[in-house]
Amino acid sequence: MTPQQITEAIAADPALQALAAAHEHGQIAAALSIGRTRVEPRMCSARGLAERMSGGPLAAETVLLKLEGARDSMLASGDAGTRVMGSLLRRQLAFLGTDGLDFGSAALRAMLEHFQTLNILTSQEVAALKAIAETPDAVSVAEVIAAIGA
Repeated sequence: MTPQQITEAIAADPALQALAAAHEHGQIAAALSIGRTRVEPRMCSARGLAERMSGGPLAAETVLLKLEGARDSMLASGDAGTRVMGSLLRRQLAFLGTDGLDFGSAALRAMLEHFQTLNILTSQEVAALKAIAETPDAVSVAEVIAAIGA
């Protein structure tokens, strides 16, 4: 968080204001850190999905089967746009089977969301795939102190 975001969050929350008045910077940092994550580059192959995806190997295999089925269905479509999407999916699955894909990539994350809108994957499956590249993004005590000038 930026110093301005920290001060705005404190100003908007009476509980955080009370903590600031009591100089409880650690508690403020902990409260502001809840639920914060950042997306980092994270290459992962199909083999890695079984290890890193919440739900484990069965969840990963379910996702792969859904994607492979969608690929085959799209490639067989009479609609040119759908075939292009099938080709894109085929290519991405090939990368996933070898070097892997960067689950922190904005383009891949947008593609996963598109697969959700197409009802290929569920929102839970997309969230689990995206979580592969997400790590906690805690606010430090030093950031709180710097922001509020205490």
